Amino acid sequence: MTFRMSGALLAGAGIFALASGAHAAGSPQQSKIDTLQQQIDDLNAEVADLKRSTSDQYADVMQKQGGKPDVSVSLKNGRPSFKSANGDFSLDIRALVQFDTAYYGQGKNPSGVDFSSGSNFRRARLGVEGVLFGDWSYQFIYDFGGSGSEGASISSAYIQYDGLGLVHWRIGAYPAPESFDDTTSASNLLFLERAQPADLARGIAGSDGRDGTTLFAYDDNYFAALSYTGDLV
Repeated sequence: MTFRMSGALLAGAGIFALASGAHAAGSPQQSKIDTLQQQIDDLNAEVADLKRSTSDQYADVMQKQGGKPDVSVSLKNGRPSFKSANGDFSLDIRALVQFDTAYYGQGKNPSGVDFSSGSNFRRARLGVEGVLFGDWSYQFIYDFGGSGSEGASISSAYIQYDGLGLVHWRIGAYPAPESFDDTTSASNLLFLERAQPADLARGIAGSDGRDGTTLFAYDDNYFAALSYTGDLV
């Protein structure tokens, strides 16, 4: 009885030793398999990254850097605009074209009452405006149009400081504000031209392209301005 139990114990110990040895031998092999699998996964990730398009990689880089490119371009209301990411600099392209044409079907009349058929550019303005260093704004617009009696001229060329809240300071050549009708843009006039009294008043010390300086303030309820003007440029 004692011999048999000893034999059983020895057999059990032998089986345990074999199992432990197999497990010990299998651990390094499993570690190598895991290492190879990790290397395969890394290679697959690199191949997938190489297959991605350049635009996708660029988008990822921009997202990591905080998002926006250095300059944004827009076409709001048909106007090309360029703006820096921080908003301190911008450039907008401005244009205003008004073309008139007329034909009068009439017989031969004396020169004093003979209407003149023809066409001309009432206004043909092209220029730029924008922001500098956040607190400054600028505008340069050249008018190539006219009735024919006057040539092309500068409509506005000024720089303006906007860092005083509601108060602004402008210097250069521009139509100094004279009245409500005078401050209305030519593109927003109810008729083709301003009322005659407004034109007479603005012709004294205002009108397009007059050099001067203006201190003005406004909000939704009021507009006030003080100007010192000189000659037309």
